[in-house]
Amino acid sequence: ARLVREVRESGAEPIVLLLPDDRGLAERLAGRPEPYEPLRDYLATAGIEFLNGADAFAAASPELRPDWFNASRHYSAAGGRILADWLAGQLRDRVDRVLARTDAR
Repeated sequence: ARLVREVRESGAEPIVLLLPDDRGLAERLAGRPEPYEPLRDYLATAGIEFLNGADAFAAASPELRPDWFNASRHYSAAGGRILADWLAGQLRDRVDRVLARTDAR
């Protein structure tokens, strides 16, 4: 709560990035609840914006792809690229909205 308050007092808005692991992503792609669903619910209730990295992978393929994660269950280069490209687009959209609101003033 303190971090959110301090960020907002500085004139910015916090955004939480949720990063799924391979098991959580498999749940999502199978249509089951994600392990961090309670956190998502809390963020939504608290009015804290969040981005769900699982959306990046779900947009790329309806099935979990073995090349998205390496043997240690971290994102592979391919998985990291999917996430980075998606995140860049999400952040661009947010910047564009802020600039549009600023221009409208």
